[in-house]
Amino acid sequence: LHNYLGQVLVAKKEYAVAEGEFVRALQLDENYLEAWFNAGKLFFQRIRNAEAIQALSRAQVLAPGDPEIEQMLAKAYFLEGRLPEAETELRRGVAGTSVTGRLWLAAVLHAQGKDDVAGVHETEALAEGKPEEVFGASLAIGGAQVHAGDLKAAEISLMRAISIHPEMPRPYAELAQARKFTPEDAPLVATMETILEKAPEDIKRPLEFALGKVYTDMGDYDRSFEHYRAGNDLARRQVPYNIGRLFDEVERKIAYFTKERFATMPHGSDSDVPILIVGTPRSGTTLTESIISSHSQVAGAGEMTFWGAAMSHVQPGFPASYTPEIAKQLAHEYMLFMRQSSATSAHITDKMPGNFSYLGMIHAVFPNAKIIHTKRHPIDACLSIYFQNFSDEHEYKWDLDSLAAWYEQYQRLMAHWRSVLPPEIFYEIQYEDLVEDQEGESRKLMKFLGLEWEDGVLEFHKQERAIFTASKWQVRQPVYKTSKDRWRRYEKHLEPLMALLKYAP
Repeated sequence: LHNYLGQVLVAKKEYAVAEGEFVRALQLDENYLEAWFNAGKLFFQRIRNAEAIQALSRAQVLAPGDPEIEQMLAKAYFLEGRLPEAETELRRGVAGTSVTGRLWLAAVLHAQGKDDVAGVHETEALAEGKPEEVFGASLAIGGAQVHAGDLKAAEISLMRAISIHPEMPRPYAELAQARKFTPEDAPLVATMETILEKAPEDIKRPLEFALGKVYTDMGDYDRSFEHYRAGNDLARRQVPYNIGRLFDEVERKIAYFTKERFATMPHGSDSDVPILIVGTPRSGTTLTESIISSHSQVAGAGEMTFWGAAMSHVQPGFPASYTPEIAKQLAHEYMLFMRQSSATSAHITDKMPGNFSYLGMIHAVFPNAKIIHTKRHPIDACLSIYFQNFSDEHEYKWDLDSLAAWYEQYQRLMAHWRSVLPPEIFYEIQYEDLVEDQEGESRKLMKFLGLEWEDGVLEFHKQERAIFTASKWQVRQPVYKTSKDRWRRYEKHLEPLMALLKYAP
């Protein structure tokens, strides 16, 4: 029943609660195949691939030879950059014998530089495959290749999907993330506009955001903003927002987490392994993590969802629910999550931006964990958030008024953390400063973290790892400066954000 309830909750997009139900099912029966599979599928859908691998591997032990488990495992390995394991899964049993499986195998082989054998599998699969199967596989593979940073391969996969179904919006939306558009792409853009005009409202949103990005690439900023606004408006009609609830939550945290309170709260661990990088989305957290994790003693775990899920269980009875036992349990479970990224690194980064909301609890559990707050010009940060087709969980961002109100509360809370957290564990970096002087700011970061300087941190863009944030294009490039003062291109549309200029550096 817990397993069934978890599936219902997934359908309702209540993912954190669903995860808890699958865990409860497995606590009752640790060999419950369906719960392991459903948990793995949830982790995979939520782009938590290390956890997906763990759950699906357990399911595979209970159901050896299941092609669905093998294929999902292979995809998770691919997205984690563990290409030999992905190849092994696709060659195991029947996982790689279908048209879809062979196209995935070709993609994995190509990513390893085995182009000749990859071409054989791809040619055979395309010759045998029915159009619908080739379309679905090409679309999924193209999206995965975007995340993995193989943008040229992604473009080939997505254009194949478009050639089969030129009327479908989703491949164009993915293609916009795989390449920069130029005026020579006008015929392709005209096709996207025609598809948008004919599409039902419930599938227009990703194409609106894609066209916003396309017109930005082409320098038509007014038209770009029109599409971004239309995409946000579509979401806002489905996603309400109560800013008063956020205001009350910030008030409670400011009142509770004082210097005096920290002195009495039980600690979970004295470890200094975690490095938490927080800020608003689009504030430079991905760039900062990429620089830090390029150091030989640091591993990057990306955006870990741990604290948001953990707080949903602790907060209902807080502060009575926060006991020494709970503090130790949180520390133990968080370290298990982190060590999935590296078993040996001296430090591991967690760049979930929204962890800024949980810094009080995080500091109580890990008093020696370093916290890095990335700051960006407020209107550039808000505009970049507005331009992303985030999940509905980002309910604050779908109109400029609520986005501005949310940003005000973020600033209030960060001002509080700045005043109560010890300076030896709390560090702030300005995105624009990092862009202007990468080496100078990187050296300051390394000094704060107690790490010896390594020249390799200046070549972060050469890291081979999947990026699952809206920064996936930029982090493949050396530091670029075109994002500074980007908001001025759209200034006449941004009146609700103008009051935030008081927070500008």
